[in-house]
Amino acid sequence: MYVSGCTPYNVKIAKGENENSVDIYWESKEKCSGYILYGSEMKDLSMVGVDLTNEVESKKHAVNIQNLVSSKRYYFSIISNDMSYGKDGLPLQFSISSL
Repeated sequence: MYVSGCTPYNVKIAKGENENSVDIYWESKEKCSGYILYGSEMKDLSMVGVDLTNEVESKKHAVNIQNLVSSKRYYFSIISNDMSYGKDGLPLQFSISSL
């Protein structure tokens, strides 16, 4: 798969340091702004996860989300330079208990 510009790749989801938290990582070929929109319903991604890198634009991105319910499924889209990315047009998903 060829990846260019601000398209996210190498997306990884891992348990965070704190209980009931996750870290979401991704990379981009160019320096891009990035954050995620997430929620517990696929059609309601109303919460925002901010990129933890201290630069406005970066090639490596990391977002930490806290206060999640371990048994609940969550959905998220990566917003990179104002474009939304998921999988086949749908948000990506995870649950802490499956990580």
